[in-house]
Amino acid sequence: MGNEDGLSFLGTGRDWEVLDACLNADDMKLVGNAYKFLQDRGFLPSFGITRNIAYLMGCPIRGVILDPIVAMQMGIQGQAGTQFWVEKLENELAEGRLSSASFDRYCMVLFAEIAAEALVYGEAEGGENDENLFRSICLLLQPPLPIAQMSNQARWAVLQSYNLLKWHRHVHLAAFKALESGDSLSAVIRKIEEAMLENR
Repeated sequence: MGNEDGLSFLGTGRDWEVLDACLNADDMKLVGNAYKFLQDRGFLPSFGITRNIAYLMGCPIRGVILDPIVAMQMGIQGQAGTQFWVEKLENELAEGRLSSASFDRYCMVLFAEIAAEALVYGEAEGGENDENLFRSICLLLQPPLPIAQMSNQARWAVLQSYNLLKWHRHVHLAAFKALESGDSLSAVIRKIEEAMLENR
């Protein structure tokens, strides 16, 4: 079976355009619904396939903004980066609790940027905002996570993300090239799916 036949289930580009509206969504549940819409139609076979990388573990991505000025103009807090949403995590935080599984999952996604820099460049210079956010979440836990455990959790999360990005390096490269080309979110997600399918 040729590559085209293997990718035919991915539908047309128009099917994917629902993802491009995610960046303007005020309600993050709409972002989750957009992914569910495509997943229910069989367009996202790799969404949620692993527990440790945002998209691959089923975290709906609202958008990727590479320019911090654009992020600021859009009223998005923090610097440029990837905005994702996990309903379970949001619900737990709203209830003042955080399960260890949700915390581990969140940490792996949070530190994926640092892991990606280390994988690509051999070292990581960024991630200060991610580290500050991580510390804030650790202090919200009941009881708050001690400093020594924070360090261990952060190292563990970076290592997990690093290993998974290394294992899926071809997917990471496909997403990177799509973002570098200025592709829309729907095009980036489709290229992730195509790269995953090619290596199955």
